[in-house]
Amino acid sequence: MTEGRIDQNCELRPATSNSWEKSTDHYPILGLPEQVGAGKPFHKALTQDAVSAYLLPNRAIPTLFLALIGLIGVCPIFSIAAWSMAHADLEEIANERMQSQGLPMLRWAHLLGIIGSVGYGLLYIALLMVSMLKALI
Repeated sequence: MTEGRIDQNCELRPATSNSWEKSTDHYPILGLPEQVGAGKPFHKALTQDAVSAYLLPNRAIPTLFLALIGLIGVCPIFSIAAWSMAHADLEEIANERMQSQGLPMLRWAHLLGIIGSVGYGLLYIALLMVSMLKALI
């Protein structure tokens, strides 16, 4: 009830019984009028710790690792994966469905993933142009 998941419309069943009972029978505070907090009386009392239990963990460290591996020049797939993962995690954080502790690392991973992906793309185009010039000569 303190997590705000039970309101006056819920029915509860004790583990030792097969019959369902109104939540207001177990928690009389839920039966109070709307003006004094019916429904979710403790919704404003929720702390960040209680809410954070429902947030997904972010992938800041592995994403930054992939971005750095991609920048070193191992493979463009690492840069693309880092860019994609960081973008998805940043959207989840913005929608408040993911923990925001690694936000600076995710922003760096996003930026480095973009730089690595664009760098590999430019390198590919340059190599393609050089090979075309060699074919013409």
